Amino acid sequence: MVLNVALIGLQIASIPVRGLFAIGFLIVFSLLYPEETRRGLERHKAVFLLAMALALLGAFVSLVNGTDLSMIFRAILEVHVQIVVTLAAATIAAEVAGAMASALTIVGAIALSTLVAVPQFAGSDLAWRIHEVLAKCQGHPVVEDWDVLNRHLQSTHRLALGSNLPGLRA
Repeated sequence: MVLNVALIGLQIASIPVRGLFAIGFLIVFSLLYPEETRRGLERHKAVFLLAMALALLGAFVSLVNGTDLSMIFRAILEVHVQIVVTLAAATIAAEVAGAMASALTIVGAIALSTLVAVPQFAGSDLAWRIHEVLAKCQGHPVVEDWDVLNRHLQSTHRLALGSNLPGLRA
């Protein structure tokens, strides 16, 4: 859960660590708890089918627009396959551990993130240093001046910082 919240961009050889962890978790738990795995995957079959349908739709639209096949394949792996693997791992974990433990895990991850986010909002140097360390671990550039970044985004993309929807253009 922490990998999906705090270290979402951490990679080894261009492969997200959270994806590798989810695949390992999925394999181990599938072997240890085959009945729970079957039950959980069957219960959420519609969600998995929806993810596959969206992947096919995205691939079709990309092909129609002339996107290179290697880019389409990479996008399907990075987005859709990773989502299905993570969802399957979470489904099995919830089936094995139960609803209360699953809810507490989610609340714990949110609480951990909040423990850093609220002090960041308040301007805490320590909280921003934690953010900087986590960003560096993931290979993300550390932004020193948010006003400069915001002006750059507005001038080059005509977007306000944090906005990527056409209706939210600056």
